Amino acid sequence: MARTMLGEKAAEKFKMVPISDTTVCRRISDMSEDIHRQLIARLKSSLFALQLDEATDLSKEAHLIAYVRYCHKTVILEDFLFCKPIKGHATSAALFDILNDFLCSNDLNWESCVGICTDGAPSMCGARAGLKGKVLKVAPHILWTHCMIHREALAVRNMDRELGEVLNSAVKIVNFIKAHPTRARLFAIVYAEMGAEHDGLLFHTEVRWLSRGKVLNRIFELRNEVRQFLLDVDPYKAEQLCNPRWLVLLAYLADIFDKLNSLNLSLQGAESTSFTMYKKTSAFKKKLELWRRLIQDVLLEAFPCLVEALEDTGYELESAAEVIINHLTSLRDSLEKYFPEETDHVNDWVFQPFLVGAGTRLPVHLQEDLIEVQSDRNLQMQFNKISLGEFWLAISEEHSGLSKIAVKVLLPFSSSYLCEIGFSSLAVLKTKYRSRLEVEHNLRMAVARIHPQIDRLSGEKQPHPSH
Repeated sequence: MARTMLGEKAAEKFKMVPISDTTVCRRISDMSEDIHRQLIARLKSSLFALQLDEATDLSKEAHLIAYVRYCHKTVILEDFLFCKPIKGHATSAALFDILNDFLCSNDLNWESCVGICTDGAPSMCGARAGLKGKVLKVAPHILWTHCMIHREALAVRNMDRELGEVLNSAVKIVNFIKAHPTRARLFAIVYAEMGAEHDGLLFHTEVRWLSRGKVLNRIFELRNEVRQFLLDVDPYKAEQLCNPRWLVLLAYLADIFDKLNSLNLSLQGAESTSFTMYKKTSAFKKKLELWRRLIQDVLLEAFPCLVEALEDTGYELESAAEVIINHLTSLRDSLEKYFPEETDHVNDWVFQPFLVGAGTRLPVHLQEDLIEVQSDRNLQMQFNKISLGEFWLAISEEHSGLSKIAVKVLLPFSSSYLCEIGFSSLAVLKTKYRSRLEVEHNLRMAVARIHPQIDRLSGEKQPHPSH
């Protein structure tokens, strides 16, 4: 109308007039509910698995967040399910009530849920009083999984006294510089004058998976700048950076935690399965054995920071070798505790269906079906071109028995990685300026992979609503 009556210039000005905040909120809710309806419709006709996590936002409100993995047509998909506030104490009973009410209100059956993955908190994983115990009472068939990324983080925590003191001292030095604005500014002048590659130190945060490795690598790379700065500001704190043994152990920690960070990153990501994660942890345990032998033989190619520290300080590796070997051994034992080697390879046929001799524990009629699959050249070519989930869903009509078992093995989550992403998005959405925001609709619009049906929503709207 503006373009017809007043011209193009006036029409462009009208485009710049924002709609009201209530209209924006209403449209977000409408689109979110449409996405939710589409997702629930898909879940009603599919098996699914959940991952759950609980956290507190900026306004001290606790939330239970859930993601779901399910089959849709010929693919296995993952998507945001809900984010519900927890009123009162975040007990296992409260968490179970939220989850159970959601499933019941949306006509979803516990029988369709094949797996749940959470972190290791007692309220979640308690076999009797935790959420795990309450869920297994109503659905004993569910496979419960402790997040493998959290397990890896727990496995690397323990270290002997001397290495622990080196780590704590490094963190204290970082805090001494970065926590004080004046010192931080003065240190910036020092590393700028010395031509440092990096532009500052990094804070250590215990709850962040990669924090230790990044902090230790950065302080080792800026060790000369930090030492020069501390000699001018607080010579007593600079003593450790002048100690060759301390620097050598710091270099070793920087190397080993950099490798642990690489393992952690390889465990992250969507669409991961327990099979691939166990392969990676098993390979890392074998690498620890290799590194231990290399340290014993004074072959240090795998530890570049350690080599650099030994060259700079002239320190003999033999003096610190025992500490390093003991740590590698204890780290190997700790990972073995949290990731024991699998002795029962009953489901290997799901991940390697063309492996001869796989699936011998299946019922006879399913073994016969598996032999037919292994003998089909076309299926073998197809297997190499598509994902594992797509392969088993593609043969669901011809080999329904095998396909159904395979899908039940592939659906359960092996980590709570998506929940961590969800809480990161929640922290961005619910700031101190939006502390009263009811976040579920906004969060769904931010992270959901299903697109709202805009044409249908627009068709249901009144052309000229009153405000």
